Amino acid sequence: MKRVSALALALAAVLCAAPRAAAQDPAPAQAAAARPEPTAEQRAAALELLEAIDVAGTLEASINTMMEIQMRTNPAVRSVESVMREFFRRHISWNALKGGYTDLYARTFTVDEMREMTAFYRTPAGRKLSRSMPHLMREGAALGDRAVQEHSEELRQMILEHLSTRAPLPSQQGRPAEPNQPAQPNRPGQPNPPIQPGRP
Repeated sequence: MKRVSALALALAAVLCAAPRAAAQDPAPAQAAAARPEPTAEQRAAALELLEAIDVAGTLEASINTMMEIQMRTNPAVRSVESVMREFFRRHISWNALKGGYTDLYARTFTVDEMREMTAFYRTPAGRKLSRSMPHLMREGAALGDRAVQEHSEELRQMILEHLSTRAPLPSQQGRPAEPNQPAQPNRPGQPNPPIQPGRP
Protein backbone atom coordinates (compact mmCIF):
# COMPACT_ATOMS: atom_id res chain seq x y z
CA MET A 1 0.00 0.00 0.00
CA LYS A 2 2.82 2.45 0.84
CA ARG A 3 4.49 1.73 -2.51
CA VAL A 4 1.22 2.38 -4.37
CA SER A 5 0.74 5.66 -2.49
CA ALA A 6 4.28 6.78 -3.25
CA LEU A 7 3.82 5.92 -6.91
CA ALA A 8 0.54 7.84 -7.08
CA LEU A 9 2.18 10.92 -5.56
CA ALA A 10 5.10 10.66 -7.98
CA LEU A 11 2.81 10.41 -10.99
CA ALA A 12 0.81 13.38 -9.74
CA ALA A 13 4.04 15.38 -9.54
CA VAL A 14 4.88 14.50 -13.14
CA LEU A 15 1.44 15.48 -14.40
CA CYS A 16 1.49 18.74 -12.44
CA ALA A 17 4.94 19.58 -13.81
CA ALA A 18 3.86 19.17 -17.43
CA PRO A 19 1.64 22.22 -17.70
CA ARG A 20 4.10 24.33 -15.72
CA ALA A 21 6.89 23.43 -18.10
CA ALA A 22 4.71 24.21 -21.08
CA ALA A 23 3.66 27.70 -19.92
CA GLN A 24 4.75 29.68 -16.89
CA ASP A 25 2.28 32.50 -17.47
CA PRO A 26 -1.16 31.57 -18.91
CA ALA A 27 -2.27 35.18 -19.49
CA PRO A 28 -0.79 35.60 -23.03
CA ALA A 29 -2.24 32.27 -24.16
CA GLN A 30 -5.66 33.18 -22.75
CA ALA A 31 -5.59 36.56 -24.49
CA ALA A 32 -4.57 34.91 -27.78
CA ALA A 33 -7.36 32.34 -27.51
CA ALA A 34 -9.93 35.16 -27.31
CA ARG A 35 -8.89 36.59 -30.70
CA PRO A 36 -10.67 35.81 -34.00
CA GLU A 37 -10.10 32.54 -35.83
CA PRO A 38 -6.76 32.68 -37.73
CA THR A 39 -6.78 32.85 -41.49
CA ALA A 40 -5.11 30.30 -43.73
CA GLU A 41 -2.27 32.76 -44.36
CA GLN A 42 -1.71 33.24 -40.63
CA ARG A 43 -1.69 29.49 -40.00
CA ALA A 44 0.77 28.89 -42.82
CA ALA A 45 3.13 31.57 -41.48
CA ALA A 46 2.80 30.17 -37.94
CA LEU A 47 3.55 26.60 -39.05
CA GLU A 48 6.59 27.79 -40.99
CA LEU A 49 7.86 29.59 -37.88
CA LEU A 50 7.24 26.61 -35.61
CA GLU A 51 9.17 24.34 -37.96
CA ALA A 52 12.04 26.85 -38.11
CA ILE A 53 12.12 26.99 -34.31
CA ASP A 54 11.94 23.17 -34.18
CA VAL A 55 9.17 23.09 -31.61
CA ALA A 56 8.88 19.33 -32.20
CA GLY A 57 12.41 18.80 -30.91
CA THR A 58 11.91 21.23 -28.04
CA LEU A 59 8.76 19.43 -26.88
CA GLU A 60 10.51 16.07 -26.98
CA ALA A 61 13.46 17.47 -25.05
CA SER A 62 11.09 18.98 -22.48
CA ILE A 63 9.46 15.61 -21.91
CA ASN A 64 12.83 13.91 -21.55
CA THR A 65 14.05 16.56 -19.12
CA MET A 66 10.88 16.32 -17.06
CA MET A 67 11.08 12.54 -16.92
CA GLU A 68 14.75 12.59 -15.93
CA ILE A 69 14.09 15.00 -13.07
CA GLN A 70 11.06 13.08 -11.83
CA MET A 71 12.84 9.71 -11.95
CA ARG A 72 15.74 11.19 -10.04
CA THR A 73 13.57 12.73 -7.34
CA ASN A 74 10.77 10.10 -7.40
CA PRO A 75 12.30 6.67 -8.16
CA ALA A 76 8.81 5.10 -8.19
CA VAL A 77 8.20 6.76 -11.57
CA ARG A 78 10.89 4.58 -13.19
CA SER A 79 8.69 1.49 -12.94
CA VAL A 80 6.07 3.15 -15.19
CA GLU A 81 8.39 5.19 -17.40
CA SER A 82 7.21 3.53 -20.60
CA VAL A 83 3.57 4.17 -19.71
CA MET A 84 4.24 7.84 -18.96
CA ARG A 85 6.18 8.32 -22.19
CA GLU A 86 3.36 6.73 -24.18
CA PHE A 87 0.85 9.01 -22.48
CA PHE A 88 2.94 12.10 -23.26
CA ARG A 89 3.46 10.92 -26.85
CA ARG A 90 -0.31 10.74 -27.29
CA HIS A 91 -1.19 14.04 -25.67
CA ILE A 92 1.72 16.53 -25.48
CA SER A 93 3.93 15.58 -28.42
CA TRP A 94 4.31 17.74 -31.54
CA ASN A 95 1.84 15.60 -33.48
CA ALA A 96 -0.75 15.96 -30.71
CA LEU A 97 -0.30 19.71 -30.19
CA LYS A 98 0.61 20.85 -33.69
CA GLY A 99 -2.79 22.35 -34.45
CA GLY A 100 -3.04 24.07 -31.10
CA TYR A 101 0.45 25.56 -31.34
CA THR A 102 -0.22 26.76 -34.88
CA ASP A 103 -3.41 28.58 -33.88
CA LEU A 104 -1.74 29.99 -30.74
CA TYR A 105 1.13 31.55 -32.69
CA ALA A 106 -1.19 32.69 -35.48
CA ARG A 107 -3.38 34.53 -32.97
CA THR A 108 -0.45 36.00 -31.04
CA PHE A 109 1.71 37.37 -33.88
CA THR A 110 1.03 39.09 -37.18
CA VAL A 111 2.04 37.47 -40.43
CA ASP A 112 4.88 39.99 -40.86
CA GLU A 113 6.17 39.34 -37.32
CA MET A 114 6.17 35.58 -37.87
CA ARG A 115 8.00 35.95 -41.17
CA GLU A 116 10.65 38.13 -39.51
CA MET A 117 11.17 35.55 -36.75
CA THR A 118 11.28 32.73 -39.29
CA ALA A 119 13.97 34.60 -41.21
CA PHE A 120 16.02 34.95 -38.02
CA TYR A 121 15.72 31.28 -37.10
CA ARG A 122 16.99 30.38 -40.55
CA THR A 123 20.22 32.34 -39.99
CA PRO A 124 23.26 30.58 -38.47
CA ALA A 125 22.64 32.34 -35.13
CA GLY A 126 18.96 31.41 -35.17
CA ARG A 127 19.68 27.77 -36.01
CA LYS A 128 22.23 27.62 -33.21
CA LEU A 129 19.71 29.07 -30.75
CA SER A 130 17.12 26.52 -31.86
CA ARG A 131 19.59 23.62 -31.57
CA SER A 132 20.77 24.83 -28.18
CA MET A 133 17.33 25.21 -26.62
CA PRO A 134 16.97 21.58 -25.42
CA HIS A 135 20.43 21.73 -23.82
CA LEU A 136 19.71 25.12 -22.26
CA MET A 137 16.38 23.89 -20.91
CA ARG A 138 17.95 20.74 -19.49
CA GLU A 139 20.81 22.62 -17.85
CA GLY A 140 18.45 25.32 -16.60
CA ALA A 141 16.20 22.71 -15.00
CA ALA A 142 19.21 21.02 -13.39
CA LEU A 143 20.41 24.40 -12.11
CA GLY A 144 17.07 25.04 -10.43
CA ASP A 145 16.96 21.50 -9.06
CA ARG A 146 20.40 21.88 -7.47
CA ALA A 147 19.45 25.23 -5.97
CA VAL A 148 16.36 23.73 -4.35
CA GLN A 149 18.32 20.77 -2.98
CA GLU A 150 21.09 22.97 -1.60
CA HIS A 151 18.64 25.22 0.21
CA SER A 152 16.02 22.63 1.16
CA GLU A 153 16.73 23.07 4.89
CA GLU A 154 16.12 26.80 4.57
CA LEU A 155 12.79 26.08 2.88
CA ARG A 156 11.84 23.66 5.64
CA GLN A 157 12.59 26.26 8.31
CA MET A 158 10.62 28.93 6.45
CA ILE A 159 7.61 26.63 6.20
CA LEU A 160 7.79 25.74 9.89
CA GLU A 161 8.03 29.40 10.89
CA HIS A 162 5.11 30.27 8.65
CA LEU A 163 2.95 27.49 10.07
CA SER A 164 3.85 28.41 13.66
CA THR A 165 2.59 31.98 13.23
CA ARG A 166 -0.71 31.06 11.62
CA ALA A 167 -3.88 31.18 13.70
CA PRO A 168 -5.28 27.72 14.35
CA LEU A 169 -8.13 26.63 12.14
CA PRO A 170 -11.60 26.63 13.68
CA SER A 171 -11.60 22.84 13.57
CA GLN A 172 -8.36 22.84 15.59
CA GLN A 173 -9.58 25.17 18.30
CA GLY A 174 -11.12 23.79 21.44
CA ARG A 175 -14.86 23.90 21.36
CA PRO A 176 -16.39 26.24 23.98
CA ALA A 177 -18.04 24.54 26.89
CA GLU A 178 -21.68 24.05 26.30
CA PRO A 179 -23.88 25.94 28.78
CA ASN A 180 -25.77 23.92 31.32
CA GLN A 181 -29.00 22.83 29.82
CA PRO A 182 -32.11 23.46 31.93
CA ALA A 183 -33.76 20.38 33.30
CA GLN A 184 -36.56 19.19 31.10
CA PRO A 185 -39.84 18.54 32.94
CA ASN A 186 -41.01 14.98 32.94
CA ARG A 187 -43.90 14.12 30.78
CA PRO A 188 -47.01 12.91 32.60
CA GLY A 189 -46.59 9.33 33.62
CA GLN A 190 -42.77 9.39 33.22
CA PRO A 191 -40.86 8.47 36.44
CA ASN A 192 -38.37 10.91 37.87
CA PRO A 193 -34.71 10.02 37.18
CA PRO A 194 -32.78 8.61 40.14
CA ILE A 195 -30.85 11.15 42.20
CA GLN A 196 -27.07 10.75 41.84
CA PRO A 197 -25.01 10.72 45.05
CA GLY A 198 -23.56 14.13 45.88
CA ARG A 199 -25.97 15.97 43.53
CA PRO A 200 -29.10 17.84 44.63
